[in-house]
Amino acid sequence: MAETAYQKITISERLPSPSGTALKLIQLARDESTSMDAVIRCVYSDPALTVQLLKMANSPLNATSSKVGSVATAVRLLGLAKVKQAALSFSLTASHRAGQCKAFDYDRFWSESLARSVSARYLAEKFKLYSPDEAFVCGLLSRIGKLALACVFPNEYEALCDIKDDAELRSRERQSFGLDNSDMNAQLTRSWGMPEQHVLGVRHQHEPNAADSELDTDAYALASLLHLSGKIASALLSKINDAQMIGSLCDHRPLTGMSNEAVEALLVQIATEWAANGKLFAIKCDPC
Repeated sequence: MAETAYQKITISERLPSPSGTALKLIQLARDESTSMDAVIRCVYSDPALTVQLLKMANSPLNATSSKVGSVATAVRLLGLAKVKQAALSFSLTASHRAGQCKAFDYDRFWSESLARSVSARYLAEKFKLYSPDEAFVCGLLSRIGKLALACVFPNEYEALCDIKDDAELRSRERQSFGLDNSDMNAQLTRSWGMPEQHVLGVRHQHEPNAADSELDTDAYALASLLHLSGKIASALLSKINDAQMIGSLCDHRPLTGMSNEAVEALLVQIATEWAANGKLFAIKCDPC
């Protein structure tokens, strides 16, 4: 039934999709023989991405010692993984800042998505859990199915916009559309040519332990990472920073065993990176 529903959805021109350049960069990233010259030529074909990559290369996040003024230098400085990350991120966030679903909070959606992606990258790097750049991309795409349903069914989705509980929301989505936002996450990322472990990671992020037997080690690690990143993003957006909330985060690996003070310090660091990335992507972030 989910396949049939997705086939109907793909007919809609409202479905969120990365730019052609972003899709091409995904293909290049999967080819081990890809040269940086091929990446540079691809970037040159997209003036808007060219500007954003220069902005990204010169951002304080990269701590460059001198001003970057050429696309070739920017691409080589950032590397293919970060260029792909930027292309996907800028093309999706720039194109879907508003829509026809009046009750859908697009600003909050992107703010939360960025909080998830920054959290995933930070945790992946700090605890050596996954490729940080790939974790960032998957974090950003981890709720794209929700946006897709709101874009394709703007009137019907309005009735679901006030539901805060993820499990209840997915249940109501299945009742209304024959599939939920996790199904859409998987279908979309697969159609864009993302690696299968990324597809499975975003598909099973809500209950990674329940899907443990279906996932290989990398997909399970990613699903678990996205699960925790979602919890952190919710805490950042709700500005909850009390002992009970911090204690609940300590129930999740790799934070198990950390003191409340250490987890609180980790949240402050993630919030700082979230705000810095918000300026880069022109997304409003309000750290706790």
